[in-house]
This record gives sequence, C-alpha cells and structure tokens, in this order.
Amino acid sequence: MSCDIDEHWDGVANYYLTLRLKTGWPMSLIDKVRVRSQALLEPGEIIEYVLPAEGGWRPPSTAVVLGAVLGLVSFPVVIALHRPRVIVATDRAIVILKTDWWVGTKPKSVLQRLPRNAPILIGRGQIFRKVLIGDTKLYVHRRRFKDLDAFGLAAT
Repeated sequence: MSCDIDEHWDGVANYYLTLRLKTGWPMSLIDKVRVRSQALLEPGEIIEYVLPAEGGWRPPSTAVVLGAVLGLVSFPVVIALHRPRVIVATDRAIVILKTDWWVGTKPKSVLQRLPRNAPILIGRGQIFRKVLIGDTKLYVHRRRFKDLDAFGLAAT
C-alpha cells in the first residue's frame, strides 16, 4: 500500500483544523488566518503557505527611529503607518491580502493576485526581512523566517 506523505499530511492537517473548529479548541494564529482567508480565494483553491507580513513605510526603521527620537509622541505616527498584510500561497496563485488594521489575523480584501510562478525576492535582515513580490514590498518578522524560507524555496 503506497501513501504519498504530502497527501497524508494534508489530510491530517485538515482533520486537525476541522476538529478545532467544531470543538472550539484554541487555534494558532496561522490556523485562524488560514480559515478566514479561504473566503477571499477562488473556490477550490488549496492554501499551501500563510505568512503574516507588514507593509507601509519601512516598519523596522519607523518603530526604532521615531521611537528613539520622539518617544511617546511617535506612537500615533507609527500606528498611522501600520499596514498589516498576509501573503497566501495557494496551489494556483500568490495572493496578498489586506487585513484588519487593529487585528492582523482578519483578512478583509485582496490587494494583489499574482501567478504562482511570480518572481519573489527575499532580502536579509536580523529582525525583519524585506520581501518583494511583484511590485509590492513587504516585511516579514523574524518569528516567520523559517516559514519564509520554505515559501521561497517552494516558489522557485
């Protein structure tokens, strides 16, 4: 009896997600984003990767420079420049979703839809990595570097 490990894992992951939804168990943030973003995708699309990201004017430097120079006065400026995004890679496309301004796990609309073989440039960084997908610049936090590396390898 042969079993493709990817198909097996997809089945286990879907079972796990369905069980958590039915029982009300706590879900990870990525699972929540995965479930909430499914409604914004085309019917039948299968989500492969979900990456929370940050758009706007250089989020790392905004927080550090303005925070150090202006202190609490800069808080409204940093909040005004906050642009939470979600990168969703499906079996057919790469989709960049605009999320709720306050809660970054609630996708609201589709900003950009690119073909699955679109060029992706991933930069280097200690806290944030710059990701260029199409003409969109996004920043991914270090806690998602492993997911970003896997996403970049799968995209090539």
